Amino acid sequence: MMKAKKIKKNFVSKIYLLDSSIENKIDNIFYQGLNLYHTHDINLALNKFQMALDLYLKHRYKKRLSKCFFTMASIYSIQRSYKQALQYSKQSLKNLRQSKDNIQEFEVLKLIGKIYLKQCQYNLAIDYYTKSLKIVKNLGSLLEEEALLNDLGVSHYYIGDYQQSIKYHSEQLKISKTIGNSNLEASVLMNLGNVLQAQGDYDLAIKYYQSSLEINKKIGDKSGEAKCCFNLGAVFHYLSQSDKAIHHNQKSLSIAKEIDDIAIQAGALGNLGCIYESFGQYQQARDFYEQDLALTQKIEDLHGQAQCFGNLGNIYQALGEYNYAIQLHKKSLEINRQLGIKLGETRSLTNLGIAYRCLEKYAMAIQFHQQSLKIAKDNSDSQSEGTAFLNLGNVYLSMQDYESGYKNFNQALKIFQQIGNIRGQAHVLGSLSGCSHYLGRSEKAFEYIQQQLDLARKINDSRLKGAALTNKGYLLFQNNQLSEAENILIEAVNIWESLRGRLKVDVDKVSLFNTQIDAYFLLQEILASQNKYDEALEISERGRARAFLESMTTIITESSTQLHLPNIEELPNIEKLKEITVNHNATVVEYSIIYSHILYIWVINPSGEIIFRQVDLKPLLKDNRSLREMSREIQQRLNAGSWLGDARNISQDLHDYLIQPIIDLLPKNDEDLVIFIPQHELFLVPFSALQNRTEEFLIEKHTIRISPSIQILELTRN
Repeated sequence: MMKAKKIKKNFVSKIYLLDSSIENKIDNIFYQGLNLYHTHDINLALNKFQMALDLYLKHRYKKRLSKCFFTMASIYSIQRSYKQALQYSKQSLKNLRQSKDNIQEFEVLKLIGKIYLKQCQYNLAIDYYTKSLKIVKNLGSLLEEEALLNDLGVSHYYIGDYQQSIKYHSEQLKISKTIGNSNLEASVLMNLGNVLQAQGDYDLAIKYYQSSLEINKKIGDKSGEAKCCFNLGAVFHYLSQSDKAIHHNQKSLSIAKEIDDIAIQAGALGNLGCIYESFGQYQQARDFYEQDLALTQKIEDLHGQAQCFGNLGNIYQALGEYNYAIQLHKKSLEINRQLGIKLGETRSLTNLGIAYRCLEKYAMAIQFHQQSLKIAKDNSDSQSEGTAFLNLGNVYLSMQDYESGYKNFNQALKIFQQIGNIRGQAHVLGSLSGCSHYLGRSEKAFEYIQQQLDLARKINDSRLKGAALTNKGYLLFQNNQLSEAENILIEAVNIWESLRGRLKVDVDKVSLFNTQIDAYFLLQEILASQNKYDEALEISERGRARAFLESMTTIITESSTQLHLPNIEELPNIEKLKEITVNHNATVVEYSIIYSHILYIWVINPSGEIIFRQVDLKPLLKDNRSLREMSREIQQRLNAGSWLGDARNISQDLHDYLIQPIIDLLPKNDEDLVIFIPQHELFLVPFSALQNRTEEFLIEKHTIRISPSIQILELTRN
């Protein structure tokens, strides 16, 4: 949150003059400390202040003593030595209350509030800011009142008390307009946008950000302009408008470089990393996070470094490198504890809990989430408390302890409802639906998923809509409402593809597809259950071909070769797929593994006839094996140069599942072309080296080619 600009007050200006020679001597030592501080010799300055402090104590000069405590507290706060800053500021406050100096008491209360705010101890900050506000209202200083309202609004925002945050920022906005300060008005509008964004009211948040942006442009405040672009990038990211999100963050980065504001540069880089991480484009996200880390290290921003380590940990976690992710999250935790930043500590503990859940170390995961929950409760941090309950629910869900999961999700939902966090509510409702389904509470499962869908539509969040529709389709399928499930899943697939269409970077479209692939698999299963095998093949092709085709199109378009390209916006249809196969005069075999338990196989012969077969993979699962694992394993064995023994056995097992069920449909002439279209790990299968039980290799019986999809065959033929 952006802090409002205000008139800076130099604590030197309020030094009281002493009359006696002893007092003058002590004052001289104090002033020497000030001079040393202003020449950036901090350690010597603090030594002088300590000498003066000892003498003030000895001679019981209470007024001067309070000022010396306050000066030292201010310096320690600037140096981010918050423990010492609090110690000295509270000593100053203790002495001031005896002298009843309201103006100085206001300054010290405000300083203590600021120290707690920097440490993310928001409830303590609110307590001291509220006391300070009571004094300043009696003093009648609008500028000081405005600044305190800003900090109170920020503090309430961070604990998830959005209504109070809006109240304080609205009062702040009135003051900024009364005194005619455009800088302050732009700042407050941005803060109000941040609160509305957190609540999920994205359209109104955008209006506030754009109003702030207009003012900043008008008054030539480049820093404010960069921050507005930064925040607009964040809200467009939530709206899944990725091109706009990237544009605004890059604009923010460009302006920040122009004015040499490293902190804003770091923030924009972090935002860009977050966007690419949500696409599943982890290499690019990691590059942005590493640039962010380098900048935070350059300006010695430990808090920023802790956030960077957490973000990088999440990247390695997404890549399955959980142990390295844990190392990074522990670094983040160590810094947050060193700085006393409670909010950062809860986030680090949350990330550790998630990493241990991925490792199936559930006891450790619960331990970290409970630590996070305790800190959140101690600090009345409702947002973090709700998140902790949500994550605890996820651990119990992974353990198949659905009752415990349900209880924790319910706790999270109540908290998110209390603070008005719509996105949080939507995520929890999806989890509650899942728990209800597994607990056999079908009616409740449908109720929760419909509520999730309604909220997703309310805030216009495409990813949440896609997830809710996919989950609703699954529930309808389980309830044997196949036609309704089919329609819902088609709507979900359309949403995922519309998200891919908004991205400019083609590799991101592939990655985004990989994260949303469940909808395609589920739709294939629903269609096959209705004997709509041709339609299921169309969905299989639609899922695997479109993102890959977009990438190929870009590569070829940028090359000097002039090729006729198929229309990538045209959905695959069965007649077109048959035509492509006939043109190749080949037998095409397309595979699709559905959730590890079923294998779908379509065989299209050179005349265009389509035959569908399905293979039950449950016997493999009973032996704790899977087709995916076998595909990876044979590749590893062959890479190690091993064929005899395990590799040969795996080859024959793969032949049993992939080739034997369709052996009667393959051509008898070994020169006739067979084109295999694998899926995911099946691309690792060396089809030529597959052996039957009489140890004949597949390459001995057929001429073999591999393709990613039938549609790609048309492109490569052109």
